[in-house]
Amino acid sequence: MDNKLDWDPELQAYRVDLDAVEYVSTSVAVVRSVAALDDTPPTALDPLQESVDPDALDELLSGENASERRVGFRYQGYEITVVGTGEIRLSPESDRDTISVS
Repeated sequence: MDNKLDWDPELQAYRVDLDAVEYVSTSVAVVRSVAALDDTPPTALDPLQESVDPDALDELLSGENASERRVGFRYQGYEITVVGTGEIRLSPESDRDTISVS
């Protein structure tokens, strides 16, 4: 995957537009994005399923009302937000809740 991680100063997060990158699934895109930010191979990271269900994450962008969905979780020192419009946001961890769904 050719990660196109853009820093958004307003969000204080890196952004990945899933329409602009070649990816297998949302969960794979999350792992590859974190690996790119950390300059490490994806296989060196903890399994994603220790933070969130990858199958459920992949289903986020499918079905009716997908654009209204949003899931947030922590992974490898980042707060990850996957937005149903096809965007991943990655920001350094803070003290917020571990998982949120809206």
